[in-house]
Amino acid sequence: MVWYRYPHGPASFEMEWKILDGGFVELNFTNSFVEASGAVTPVLQARALYRPSGTTAIGVWIDTRPQRIQLESEISQSAVITTRTAATERGRTEYRIEDGGLTVRDYVEADGEMRLFGEAHYTRVNGGI
Repeated sequence: MVWYRYPHGPASFEMEWKILDGGFVELNFTNSFVEASGAVTPVLQARALYRPSGTTAIGVWIDTRPQRIQLESEISQSAVITTRTAATERGRTEYRIEDGGLTVRDYVEADGEMRLFGEAHYTRVNGGI
């Protein structure tokens, strides 16, 4: 199990990765708004299940919007690059191990091309793997 946290500004993003029985990998994700008082209000909670096979994986993301998104990933020693497809959304998320943590770049499809939507560097919280 590994936790990553991005606690900067008026937002907090947390990811928890777990390796499950049967070869599945689970990602739990929370995106919250942090008020000046320190109060935290969850905005989006999601769970993704991946089934890796060699250097690829397939999966599904289910969140509180509610949205169900199909996932297809390429896996290397230092990155997971996931393409996502839903009825109203297409995009790509890159999870890259860099600088003692995890850098995540999120792209969305607009006007027929992938455009950078957001980027964050997460730090490892509890030792990780």
